[in-house]
Amino acid sequence: MKVIEVKIIAAASYFAFVSRRVEDIAEAFDVDTRTIRRWTTHDLWDKTLNTIGYEGITTFEHHPTRDVERDTSGVYQNAKEAYLDAADRGEPSYRLA
Repeated sequence: MKVIEVKIIAAASYFAFVSRRVEDIAEAFDVDTRTIRRWTTHDLWDKTLNTIGYEGITTFEHHPTRDVERDTSGVYQNAKEAYLDAADRGEPSYRLA
């Protein structure tokens, strides 16, 4: 077995058991995130996930880089409260927005 194949198997196992974040996997294996994404297209990636019985989400986990509430300076919260108040009053759904 080639070294790259062993790395793909190990990375797929890391994905299944440790972290679904591509950045975490790349850091653990000291490679670029593009390399990890390329490894996921290899047949061994899917075979490894099937062999270990992984049945979860097969896409990488993404963490949002924005915080809507912080970035809108309270406008978001005010709009949300107005929407919920209108819904509680029984406004028709077409007028809620």
